[in-house]
Amino acid sequence: MKNHLYIFGDSWAYGAELDPGTRRQQNYAGQLGVMLGADQVRNYSEVASSISHMHLQVRQAMIESVGDDSKKTAIFFLTGQQRFLFFDMDGEFVNLNPSGEYFHRPMQQKYESLFKEINKFYYKKIQSKQADDISLNTNLLAFQTLCKHHNIDDYYISGWQTLNLWPEVDATKIYRQGQSHCAELLGLLSKKGTIRFEIPEKNQYIYPHGSHPNAQGHRLIAQTLYDFIKSKNIDTKI
Repeated sequence: MKNHLYIFGDSWAYGAELDPGTRRQQNYAGQLGVMLGADQVRNYSEVASSISHMHLQVRQAMIESVGDDSKKTAIFFLTGQQRFLFFDMDGEFVNLNPSGEYFHRPMQQKYESLFKEINKFYYKKIQSKQADDISLNTNLLAFQTLCKHHNIDDYYISGWQTLNLWPEVDATKIYRQGQSHCAELLGLLSKKGTIRFEIPEKNQYIYPHGSHPNAQGHRLIAQTLYDFIKSKNIDTKI
């Protein structure tokens, strides 16, 4: 039986700032695939994605795997919980970002000024920690249910935020150590617990990138995920 590894997430999972020619091999998806002995790695991650947006990624993966009886393992990268998925007037998705730096496709250029106003209004008048917690947990419950339905072995890792989980969420599938996110893993936390990207030259896992892991950083994430999966399974070959 073939073994396939599915990756869902944002620019960290995609491998932003890595050399485009070697991105698939250097990002943690490619490196983890080798460690797990995967026959194929399918990375559905998209830059600036939100947690809710991963539902679209999962649906695309399920469409493309119809009739595929391979053994499947999925890794979900949990990006910033404040990011928000909505759809424009043409039914195309947009992910709002609290930084104001979001990505839209060329076909959406005509809505750029509107998106900026929506982004500003959402984070000023609507977004809240309580709503983010509800969205995080309902999405996790949905992902876990979908994976169980499709017989996918699912695992999760947070990018840079501590997760406030409901008891109904299966926390055994979520990497949890310390503050339980990649920013801590890569040494990006200051003594005050804030994330620091402003001095990447002092971080071996980021430099020379601005705000994404380099190949060594991806290697550390891949090894962490491998060890986590290994702790849950006697046989580490997926």
